[in-house]
Amino acid sequence: MPGSPLRPQHPADAAVCGARTGAGAAPAAKRAAGDAPEISADASSKRSSKRSSKRSPNRSPTHSPDPSPASPPLSGRARSARAFATARAALMQALTRTEYAGALLSLSLIPVLSTYANVTLPGWGGAGALLTLLGGLGVLWLGACRPWRGKLPAAFAQAGVGFPRPRQFPPVRHILLFGLALHVAVAALSAPIPQADGAAYLDLADKLAHGRRYIDAFGYLAFWPAGLPLYLTPFVRLFGATPIAVAAANGVLYLLGAASVAYLARTVCGHRAAAPAALLFTLWPGRLLLAGVVAKELLCLGLVAASLALLLAALASPGPRAFLRALPAGAAMGWAALAQPGLLLLLLAYPPMFRAALKTLGWQRYLAILATTLLGAVLIVAPWMLRNCEVFSGQFCGVATNGGSVFYRANNPAASGSWIPEGEIAITHLPELEQNRLGFELGKQWLREQPLAALALAVRKEVLLLGGDAYGAYWAIKRGDGRLDAGIRQDPDTPRETAYRAAKLLSLFFWIALGCMAIRGLRALRCRSREQAEAALPLLYPFLYGVAVFALFESGDRQHMFAVPPLIALALAHLYAPEEAGRGGAGPAGSEAGRRTAQAA
Repeated sequence: MPGSPLRPQHPADAAVCGARTGAGAAPAAKRAAGDAPEISADASSKRSSKRSSKRSPNRSPTHSPDPSPASPPLSGRARSARAFATARAALMQALTRTEYAGALLSLSLIPVLSTYANVTLPGWGGAGALLTLLGGLGVLWLGACRPWRGKLPAAFAQAGVGFPRPRQFPPVRHILLFGLALHVAVAALSAPIPQADGAAYLDLADKLAHGRRYIDAFGYLAFWPAGLPLYLTPFVRLFGATPIAVAAANGVLYLLGAASVAYLARTVCGHRAAAPAALLFTLWPGRLLLAGVVAKELLCLGLVAASLALLLAALASPGPRAFLRALPAGAAMGWAALAQPGLLLLLLAYPPMFRAALKTLGWQRYLAILATTLLGAVLIVAPWMLRNCEVFSGQFCGVATNGGSVFYRANNPAASGSWIPEGEIAITHLPELEQNRLGFELGKQWLREQPLAALALAVRKEVLLLGGDAYGAYWAIKRGDGRLDAGIRQDPDTPRETAYRAAKLLSLFFWIALGCMAIRGLRALRCRSREQAEAALPLLYPFLYGVAVFALFESGDRQHMFAVPPLIALALAHLYAPEEAGRGGAGPAGSEAGRRTAQAA
C-alpha cells in the first residue's frame, strides 16, 4: 500500500496519489506517507531512514537488523596458533619481570655494599659488620625509596631547590667540548706514570707502532689481549709512547662514550635526557681521573656504549641503513672483546636484550640485523685469533692466553677475590699455553670440590665489584707517581695520599648516588607498558652480566666500569620518563618515535 507504515513511501508515489485525489486529498496523502515532502526526494529518504531506525524491532520484524553471523569454529591449526601466541606473551612477560627483579636486586647491593666496604668500626667485630650492613640498608632506603620532592620544606620547594630537574641544558655538543677541555686539564694535572698493566700495554703498542713483534717482556706472544695496544698504536705512532698519546687516545674514547650515552638516554627517556646524560658521564669521577692513565676499562666502556647505541639506531632505521649501522655495532663489541675477552658472552645476549624490536620488525629482519652485528664482531676478532693459531703452530687459544691463569688465581684456596700474583699451585712459570690449559682445569676442579668456599668467595667478589668506584683515584693519584703500595705504606701522610682519600670519597658518593638513581629509574620503567619496559633492557643487561661473570672471575671496582654508561641513562628514566613517555619522545626500537630518534642521530 502507498501509505503503509511498514514501508516508506517514495515521493513519486505521493505525487501520483495527489494527482488522483486532488488538492483536498493531498494532506491525507502526506499523512499516510509519513509526512514525506513533495519536493525534495533526498530529504524524504533521510527522514524515512531516520523514522525506520527509530521503530522497534517488535513492531517491524521484517525490517529488524540481521543478527551478526556466528564466527566459524576455529580449526585445529588456528587454535594451536592462538594458544602458542598466548603462551609466548606470558613467557615474555615473565621473562621481563625476572630481568627487572634481578636488576633491582643487583642495583640495591650498590649502596648496601658500598657502605659495608668503606665504613669500619674498629673493635666491634661481627656486631660492627652488622651495623654497617644496616647502615647500608638505611642509605638504600634514603636514596632509592624515600620520596625526594614531597618532603622538602615549602620555602625550598617554592624557590625551586631540591633534586635538580632543569628544563634547559646546554646542547650535547657544548657539553662534549667542555668535557674534552676538562679531560685535558685532568690529564695534565695528574700526569700519572704508566706502570703494571698500563706499562705493558703501552710497550706493546709501541712495538706495533714501529713494526716490531707483538711480544711482552717475558716472551709471551698472546698473554695480553690485543684490543688496547691495537687502539693505541696510531696515537703512539703520531706522538710516541708519551702522556700526550695516552691523553689523546682517551679523549677520543671520552667523546665516543659521551655521545653514545646521550643517544641511549634520548632513546629510552626522551630527547631532554640526552644532555644531562652526557654531563653525568663527563663528571663521573672514576672515569675522569683516568684521563691520563693507560687503562683498557676506558676502551671497553666507550666501545660497549657505542655498540648498544648503534644497534638501537640500526633496529630503528629503515631499509639498508639498518645494516650499515649494525655492522659497526658488532665491530665495536668485537673490539671491546679483544680488550676484555669475556665480553663475547655479552654479545651472545643481544637477541633477548633487543627483543622489543620484534614487534615492529618481525623475526626475519630482526635476525638479519643481529646476524650483521655478529658479522661485524667476527670481522674484528677472527683475524687476531687466526694470528694466535699461527704463532702457536695451529694450537687454538682464543683471543688471549691469560684466561686460564686469571681464572685459577680467582678460584683457588688462596684466592682473595681480587688480583693475587699466584694461586696455591704455582703455574706462572709454565709456558703460556700450558698456563691457560692448566689454569682452567685447576679452577674448575676447585669449584667442584669446594662449592661452599666458592660461594663465600663469590660474595666477597661482589663486595669488591660493587663496594666502590675508586679505580681512577687509585691509579691516577695514589699510584700516579710510580710508587708501589709498599712505598706508599711507608709514607702514608703525603699530599698525594690526602688527595687520593678525597677523590676516593667523591667517587664513592657518585657511585652510591648513581645506584640509587638507577633504582628509581628502574622502578619508573617497570610502571610503563611491557613494550617500553622491554625497550630499556639494553640498559640492564651489561650490569647484570658484570654481576654474574665477576662472581666467578677476578673482581674489583674496575670491572663494573663498562656497565656505568647504560646505568647513567637508566638513572635519568626517573626524572624524564613520566613526561616523555606519553609524547612519543621515546619508544621501543623499531617504533616510529625510535626511527625519528635514529634519523636525528
